[in-house]
Amino acid sequence: MDGGHGYLPNWSPDGHKLAFVVRTNTSDHRADKSYQALQCAIGVFNLQTHQARLVATPAQTGQQWNINPTWSAQSDRVTFTALNPVNNVLGGMPRYWSAQINGSTGETQVIPISPIFSHVVAWG
Repeated sequence: MDGGHGYLPNWSPDGHKLAFVVRTNTSDHRADKSYQALQCAIGVFNLQTHQARLVATPAQTGQQWNINPTWSAQSDRVTFTALNPVNNVLGGMPRYWSAQINGSTGETQVIPISPIFSHVVAWG
């Protein structure tokens, strides 16, 4: 699996799960070289069950990038950043989200936990 162009995985505090960024558009070869074409989701691998599942996808957040997973202290939620690719002139507009991890292996409900931050500074 493509780790979303270099985003690091994150171990849960209880040591039983690993949250990671996974590229969801592997057949789009433009994304091999252009971050503007990349689409990625947050995945969780459970070391006890040896099962992996996506817990936050572009379809759930409405954003191309779902990145930077961070665990809650109880290892039951992942907080992450969702945004569309950063515009080098205008900057980015990230928003923080939360995904509940425990429970069924079905689709995870994700909820926004912050307003859109429109003050992010551009680079370039």
